[in-house]
Amino acid sequence: MLPPPWDLALLLLSVLLLLLINVLRKHSILITILILIFVLVIQDQMRWQPWVYIYGLMLLPFCFWKGQNFEVGEYLQVVMIGVYIWSGIHKINPGFVHVTFQSILRDFMGMNHPEVFNKLKYLGYFVPLIETVIGSALIFRASRNLAVYAGIAMHVFILLYLSPLGINHNIVVLPWNLAMIALLYVLFYNQQNKIGIGMVKKTYMGFLKMLSVLLIWLMPLLNFYGLWDLYPSFALYANKRKDFYVAVREDQLHRLGNRFDNYFTNIKGLQGGQLINVEQWALDVLTVPLYPEHRVFKKIGAYFCQYEMEEGAIYFLEFERPYARNKYTMYGCEEGIIDIGNQKR
Repeated sequence: MLPPPWDLALLLLSVLLLLLINVLRKHSILITILILIFVLVIQDQMRWQPWVYIYGLMLLPFCFWKGQNFEVGEYLQVVMIGVYIWSGIHKINPGFVHVTFQSILRDFMGMNHPEVFNKLKYLGYFVPLIETVIGSALIFRASRNLAVYAGIAMHVFILLYLSPLGINHNIVVLPWNLAMIALLYVLFYNQQNKIGIGMVKKTYMGFLKMLSVLLIWLMPLLNFYGLWDLYPSFALYANKRKDFYVAVREDQLHRLGNRFDNYFTNIKGLQGGQLINVEQWALDVLTVPLYPEHRVFKKIGAYFCQYEMEEGAIYFLEFERPYARNKYTMYGCEEGIIDIGNQKR
């Protein structure tokens, strides 16, 4: 991994080239940008955020673009439609209803009474259905404009929900939602072209379209079998991810200094130390969510193991959502998995 300040230098160079391409419009500049982004993301999995993945795929056709506006536009349409459909499908799960939808009712709409949520929680399954329908309706010319209106309304709601006017959380995705509104309008509004997802021409754009169908439409299926990550499967705010905590025994906390004091949290039934909320740590320090895969959790665990605490003084916990299932996995630095069971939260 590139040490500071070289990683920052690559990032600044990428931004400079992005500004420069608006003036020079050379394919070589865009290819260089994508190479720099690739170098940055392969060094740190925390950079594998969904918007980086999507933007990278969207920039690909412009590397060798020779003016085939209709082909580039159709490629981008295929990418957008796949994102909406899979994002909706992944939200059809209890985790979305019990976490995100409950937060919308409680934190955004002020419906704090548990009985209100119990009566309305099943409406939460209509939210992902609406998103899936929006994506599907973008395919057909007759329903395309209506889907654009509905999609824009959905993104405006997300902007309000995550903004300081709402829950003031994960605001790094606000520019992404603004970009999605612009892309929806430009790519789909009053566009009467036929979108043939399965029709591939033997051209450069045809190859890219086939690649987009593979990565955007087919590979997310593997996520249901644990063979493809959540983020490139567009499981966005679906709450299918696991929460990761570091549990440190009280008499060993001094080894950490005061660095993690702001990220201590409580889990009902767990006592005898402090729990570090790694998600909040990532959001505060890196301003991006924790990349929700077990291999990333293990890497973070290895970092904490470098503090060389006494045996049994530090453990790592992965909680499965929805919390109503009360499922967790506990493991340490050396022993492997220590416990798999239930823990009320």
